[in-house]
Amino acid sequence: MGIPYFFSMKKKLLTILIGILILIALIGGIVIVILNATNKPRANAVTENNTTATIANNQLNNTTKNSTVTPTPNPNAPLLTTQISIVTLGDSITTGEGDPTLQGYQGPLKDYMQSIQLDSQIKNYGVKGASSGDISSQVAKTVQEKPKVALILIGSNDLLKFYQANPEPTSQQESDNLNTFSNNISSIVGQITQNGVKTYVGLLDDLTKRPAFATLQLRQQTFPTIKDSTIPKISAQVKKYNDSIRATAQNTGAFVVDFYSTTIFSDPSKVSADGLHPNTKGYTEMGKVWFDSVKQIVGI
Repeated sequence: MGIPYFFSMKKKLLTILIGILILIALIGGIVIVILNATNKPRANAVTENNTTATIANNQLNNTTKNSTVTPTPNPNAPLLTTQISIVTLGDSITTGEGDPTLQGYQGPLKDYMQSIQLDSQIKNYGVKGASSGDISSQVAKTVQEKPKVALILIGSNDLLKFYQANPEPTSQQESDNLNTFSNNISSIVGQITQNGVKTYVGLLDDLTKRPAFATLQLRQQTFPTIKDSTIPKISAQVKKYNDSIRATAQNTGAFVVDFYSTTIFSDPSKVSADGLHPNTKGYTEMGKVWFDSVKQIVGI
């Protein structure tokens, strides 16, 4: 074993070492390929997610630009101010007779509207002493104005004038009186609703429960021609008037507001000294009754 043998072994070891290095290089290349292959789908997934998010954001932006979003009303949160035009039609109760503040029910109604950030512009077309056959000018103004809402309360004077002139009416006279009122209220409400105005019609209270009727001394002073026997006739006729109002509302798409079931006109604490018209407290309650109906048009 001399020098030739040494060089022979050195050559073999070098060959083995080179083989090992080549093997390591091959294994490293395979690992790199595997890692690249593994990472590519993840990159694609991220790109795909980013693309999806971009598309979704673009769609949301386009939707926001092209549509108006209506928030769900919440009485405990600030609301955007909305203006609603309102006209009121009727007799002395509509004008606010008996209210020392001269606001009638329109003042409290406006306050209630403002309490929920609804700005209301109210025009009062009521006329003292008006009956259902006397408000054609009020109707004409309303049709010309074309407000968002019309509030109508009429019929008390139809009853008062009829029974003062006919304290002991026949059934035929009462029937004729009812037909006249029914035709009038149908015409009034029909003309207004046909012009796209949301119309609210109040049911009449039972006049005989007002202090001016319920208190004998006051009744004799205010309505000397009306007898005790007339009282139940008036009460029955009020119910028939209200049936006519309901039928008209159903036929025209108007809304009925129930004043018949309230104590606004019968509770002495809510009625003025004349025993017929509400006082400030009564008109405030009237404003709330109207408000509870009107506010439905904005979904509150």
